[in-house]
Formats: sequence, structure tokens, C-alpha cells
Amino acid sequence: MRIFILLDLIFFIFAFQSNFHKTSKTSILTYNSNAQTTNIIFQSDDDGQTWKDLSAGLPEKVTVDRVFVQGEDIYLAAGNGVIYHNNHTQTGIWESENVGGIFMNAAAIFPKEKIIGLFPGRYGLYACVYKNGFSRKILGTNNWQQMGYALEDKTIHCVLEKPDGTIFITCQSGIYKSDNDGKSWKQIFSDGWVSGLVLANGVFIANGAHGLIRSTDDGEQWEYVLKDDGGSYRTSVIDGGFAAVRLAGIWRTSADNF
Repeated sequence: MRIFILLDLIFFIFAFQSNFHKTSKTSILTYNSNAQTTNIIFQSDDDGQTWKDLSAGLPEKVTVDRVFVQGEDIYLAAGNGVIYHNNHTQTGIWESENVGGIFMNAAAIFPKEKIIGLFPGRYGLYACVYKNGFSRKILGTNNWQQMGYALEDKTIHCVLEKPDGTIFITCQSGIYKSDNDGKSWKQIFSDGWVSGLVLANGVFIANGAHGLIRSTDDGEQWEYVLKDDGGSYRTSVIDGGFAAVRLAGIWRTSADNF
């Protein structure tokens, strides 16, 4: 059982999204602190009964926007385009990796290097930078490879990689997929923006501008399963079924019924 302490709605959304991609058995909590580095990230190994502060070694007043946990590896996306990585929480040693710096400037609404998403991949972690595409971490290094040069739409919201290597991305103009490691892309959905995208038992569920959409043929055709113009959801796979979170509530169903 994973337990999160949620400070407000914004951090609820961030933590919920992070928990979707989490593969470790421990619980992770992040929040923004303008005080000391002692109150940035906590971990619980007993279903939230007690919490251990893992902030030692992080810069003072660092702002954490995203968290990704895989095994013993913890990745924190900071507001300045830097990802802090720790693979041994007992040492207090965090490595910094600059992701946003390899992109051009973004719009003024967000800092130019704001990381808006961290997603797992077969060969490395994916990071999306606001209005500036996405990159993939090169395994065994602190280097990042920029992906999606062939994409005109650089506002990437989500990255999903299948076991066979096919990459799917959601963005302001819809959904694209690539079967050649990002060298070329095919648009497979174009009815407005799409953010979250999840896959279970051969079924895709995504959050779009007009509600939740579904595909059972590898993304070639999509149908609306929950019409909701302007609705915003977080989608996830939990115990083989799908969950969708909206401001007004939570829907959950099995993969067979969605």
C-alpha cells in the first residue's frame, strides 16, 4: 500500500501522476519548501506511518516540480530544468543533470526550462520540457538525447514506450507514434490536445480536449468513452484496470470494461 501526504490540489495532481509511474515499493512525498533543505522529500517504508527525510545534499530552496522513482533510483525535476538523481538514499549524494539547457527558450508563462513530465522507457528516462519537446536519458551517463526533431509540435505532454520500442507522444495537436526511435512520426489522433496516455492489455486510454478516448488497435483508431469538453483528467493503470481522476471525482474500471 502506497500512501502520500498531499498539501494542496496542485501537489495532489503532481504526486498522483508520479505514483502512476512508480515501480518501487516505498512511498515518496515531495513538496515545495522555501526554508531549509531538510523539508523537500520524504520516504515511508511502512505505509505512511513514519517518514524519513531524504533532503540532505539537495540545494537550498530547490523547487521540485516532478518526481519519478524506479527501484532505488529517485529523480527530482527542479524548476530550473535540472534533474537531481539519487540511487542510494543513505548517502545524501544527489547528481544533477541539466535537461532544459539543450532546448531553445520557451514561452514566458513558465520558466524557459520547466520540466513538465518524467516517464519510463526501455533504455532510459524520458523528460518533457514545456514547449520544447522531450529528451531521453542515455543509460550509464548523465547525458540526454533530444528526441522528436521531426515533430512540428514541441508541446509534449506525455511519452509512452511499448515493449517493442514503439514510442507514443501526446501533445497540443493530438497523438503521434514512431516505430523507428523517433526518426519519423505518424499522427494517429488530431481532435484537439491530448495529455495523459496509458496502456493495459492492449487497450489505450488518453485524456483529450473533449474527454477520455480509447483505442484497441495500437492507436490507429480512437473512440470517445467519456465525453467531457474541457475536462482534465489524470489516467493510470492500477491492478490491471484503469483509473481516471478529475477535479470532481474519480472513475475506475477494469481494462476489459473500459
